[in-house]
Amino acid sequence: MKDILKSALGTVIGIITLNIILGVFIILIISVAAAGSASANGEKGVKNKGSKDHQVIHLTFSDVPDRSPSGFADLNIFNLSEIGSKKIGLIDYLDIIVSAKENDRIKGIYMDLNYVWSNWSNIEELKQALVDFKSSGKFIIAYGDFINKKAYDLATVSDKVYLTPTGVLEFNGLNASVTFFKKALEKLGIEVQVFKYGKFKSAVEPFILEKMSESNKKQLGALIETIYSKFLDGISKARGLMASDLDRLANELVISSPESALEYGLIDALKYKDEVMQEINQMAFGKDTTAEVRFVSMQKLAKKKWSNEYTAKELVNKTDEIAVIYASGEITMGKAQEGTITGDHFAKAVKTSREDSSVKAIVLRINSPGGSALASDIIWRELMLTKGVKPIIVSMGGVAASGGYYIACMADKIFANANTITGSIGVFGMLPYTGDFMTDKLGLTFDGVSTTKYADLGSLNRKVSEYERQVIQNGVNKVYEDFVERVADGRSSTFDEIHAIAEGRVWSGTQALEVGLIDTIGGLKDAIKTAALMSGLEDYETVAYPKRKVEPWEILINNLDETVKTKLIGEDLMWLNKEFSALKQWTTRKGVQIRLPYNIELN
Repeated sequence: MKDILKSALGTVIGIITLNIILGVFIILIISVAAAGSASANGEKGVKNKGSKDHQVIHLTFSDVPDRSPSGFADLNIFNLSEIGSKKIGLIDYLDIIVSAKENDRIKGIYMDLNYVWSNWSNIEELKQALVDFKSSGKFIIAYGDFINKKAYDLATVSDKVYLTPTGVLEFNGLNASVTFFKKALEKLGIEVQVFKYGKFKSAVEPFILEKMSESNKKQLGALIETIYSKFLDGISKARGLMASDLDRLANELVISSPESALEYGLIDALKYKDEVMQEINQMAFGKDTTAEVRFVSMQKLAKKKWSNEYTAKELVNKTDEIAVIYASGEITMGKAQEGTITGDHFAKAVKTSREDSSVKAIVLRINSPGGSALASDIIWRELMLTKGVKPIIVSMGGVAASGGYYIACMADKIFANANTITGSIGVFGMLPYTGDFMTDKLGLTFDGVSTTKYADLGSLNRKVSEYERQVIQNGVNKVYEDFVERVADGRSSTFDEIHAIAEGRVWSGTQALEVGLIDTIGGLKDAIKTAALMSGLEDYETVAYPKRKVEPWEILINNLDETVKTKLIGEDLMWLNKEFSALKQWTTRKGVQIRLPYNIELN
């Protein structure tokens, strides 16, 4: 007994000691970060000193997630200088730009066009906010060394677009590609057994084909053509050029140098950064001056916003609220974690919002390719219990497809941006057979006993029989039928009408509006305003759900794991790791899936 108590006491002391060490370690990291955050917040190469009455916002767009990450989500112990430059969520960007419009001290915006990787949908929402900012008469100057297509799309709202004299403007059309694993799996002796419903449900194609099917090419081609047309139309209106001429420039690779970008009117001048800074200084003061403008970063403005919100909530009584529930990531079962939509955890957030008397309406912000059919249905059920109790408005981000659409279809109103990827109403399941790989490559064999004939159904070391295949396929068919019925009910349509636009087909926001899958083109702010209108609110606060309960040390360890992985593999080979990580995820997903065919990246 003494030994047991001694062992237990040692374990407790060990846990306490570990937590103390982690706590001290984190405090040290924060201290180091704080020491360097001033320079990080000032943004590299831009002064943040100068006249307080003549300020210019320095906007950067490397990544704009729907929701600002939790405090430690960006922690990278191998690069402490980056800690002060935390990512800013979309709604914070939009709020700050709106506030800047009314702030007399802020004279304009300097848009840094380098490293713009945000999704096309969020870029569209940012553009709308910037157009509204310009209506105040304040200026927007855009500048970059390497301006990719997303960056240039953003730049169309600016007064002037400048490129470094030795820089690059990417202007060669849009591309979407898919990686196929069939031959690699064959070499390994692995076979993927597929079950699906929907001729356009091409999620399984990378495992059974070596190239796209004709139906997949058709839907993906139509999707990128819609987005490309909108891209050209925006440039045409902003630059006074014909869309057909712009298409020719892209199709013939005419924009191959900085000089050609200037010659064909895509930019206003070739300038170095110091020249751009000098021009911004003159525009901010309205004349030549020896005084200097003060540049303020989004990080600094966001910190001020968060601080003010916290103080306000502490000092005033609780007011009417609109709950913005962020559904970002893959839909899964299991333990809640950052970057995924876990069935039970997310359903609880919906239930909490429904039962909170202060919450008068719900805005469901979806940025998800879907995932587990079971988890999606659990979330759908909780939303259905809420419908009629409080208004539910859906705002679709970059992607709200398959399971992402499943949880959206019952809303009172659905908003999407023109470039949102949605639809994909289809179902599939996959069961890898690894027996040949295990036996031929590793020399492993398998044997066992069962109480019933099909007790080992789902085993990776044997193929399914024809009867088992039919049973699984019947289950997939049933999930598809339920999916279509859910959509038909939610969209006040019929099964046949939804089936005609389903079968896994992917649509852009523009196309989705035409076929009736969404109600209107608009962004997150539009959805919030509609929620307020439907619930009769004039004064309200927005509150974010699900509430975060992630431990800082968990995020620290996860980020450490990813950072070490990057260091070991090498940054130049991370793309390969990404492909094999995707392969691993696809072949280990359990249960029937309602998920987008692939992670669509339009470049």
